[in-house]
Order: sequence, then C-alpha cells, then structure tokens
Amino acid sequence: EELSETKEAFEKYKFEVSQNQRSLESFDIEKESLVRENQQLMEAKELLAKEREELAQQVADLKNSIETLTIRLEDQERLKQDLEQSQNAKQISEKSIVDSYEKRLAAIALDRDVTIDQLRKDLAESRGKMSQDSDEMARKP
Repeated sequence: EELSETKEAFEKYKFEVSQNQRSLESFDIEKESLVRENQQLMEAKELLAKEREELAQQVADLKNSIETLTIRLEDQERLKQDLEQSQNAKQISEKSIVDSYEKRLAAIALDRDVTIDQLRKDLAESRGKMSQDSDEMARKP
C-alpha cells in the first residue's frame, strides 16, 4: 500500500511537473511574444523620437521663417511710410513751385500791363506833342 501511495504521489508530482512545464512553456511563449512586442515598441519609440526631432526642426525653421517674414513686413511698412512721406513732400514742393511760378507770372503780367499802360500814355503824349509840333510847323511859313 505504501508503494501504491508513493506511486500515486509520484504520479501526482509527475502530473504537477508536467503542468508546470506546460506553464513554463506557455510563459516562455508569452515572454517571447512580450519581447517581440517590446522590440516593436522600442522601434516605434525610436521612429517617434526621430519624427519628433524632425518636427522640432520644422517648427524651428517655421519660427525663423516667421521672424524673417515679420522683419520683411516691417521693412515694407517702413518703406511704404517713407514713400508716402516722400510723395507728400513732392506734392507740397510741386505745389510750392507752381504757386511761386503763378505769383511770378502774375507779377510779370502786372508789370506788362503797367508797362503797356505807360507806353500807351507815352505814345499818346508823343502823338499829342507831334500833333502840336506839326501844327506849329504848319503855322510857320
């Protein structure tokens, strides 16, 4: 009977060992699966890290572009203001020149009119004097 119990205990331990071996095999399979999954995740992590670096570089490049464009825009605004001021100054200068010429022309026209009036007066006086001289000559025989 003791032999039977020992056999039974041995069979029980044998069965437990067999189950434990199957569990170990199952754990090994699961471990291999987890190792593969871990490797895949590490590769994905590396890819994401590279992508993150690329995106960070793109962000830096875009910031630089924005900064450059902002400077260009400010320069354009400054140039636009300078152009407007220059155009305003040009218009003021042109108006001043035109006003000056108009005043000079008005002064010349006034001087012309005065001169013409003086010449007419002198001519009338000359005619009157010539007429008198003619009359005086006609009277002297």
